[in-house]
Amino acid sequence: MDILKAIIMGLIQGIAEFLPISSSGHLVLADHYLRNMGKTSLWFDVLLHIATLIVVITFFFSEFMTLIRGGIKFYRFFGDKESRLFWLIVIATASTVIVALILEPFLREAVEENYKLVGILLIVNSFILILPYLLHTSQNKTLENIGPLESIFVGIAQGIGVLPGISRSGITISTGLIAGLDRASAGVF
Repeated sequence: MDILKAIIMGLIQGIAEFLPISSSGHLVLADHYLRNMGKTSLWFDVLLHIATLIVVITFFFSEFMTLIRGGIKFYRFFGDKESRLFWLIVIATASTVIVALILEPFLREAVEENYKLVGILLIVNSFILILPYLLHTSQNKTLENIGPLESIFVGIAQGIGVLPGISRSGITISTGLIAGLDRASAGVF
């Protein structure tokens, strides 16, 4: 892969990952349009996401430490704030993994090879982002008063976010808003 393409792809990942616009969808499109610079490897994609993970852990360090403390106290189940949030994240993550494992084998390869479908999914993503505002849902729950059902709902939506063109953060936040979370809590969750 050409060094210029690596820089372009890194910039796209760095900018798009923190916006609800599907970094993976934009990377698929960039890879398609920059195909004369070489094909990106799986290793390169992994490195992009590791860099993103480092930034996310740094930015959300306080919340990350809350999850670590909750994980250490997992045996309390829903007994305190930290273990409760830990278990809600475990429930959401399990839901995400189940949906992603079901969808991924059927759709991932077909979508990545069909950049026009990725464009359509980017348009679908825009509708997902405005859906909470069209539904006029009440958004007054915080992380302290959401339950396992909301966690499952958000996890299922995030599983759908494996599709290039559907933003994982965008669909997660939109679903959190639909489930009644306030904006800050939906963003953190």
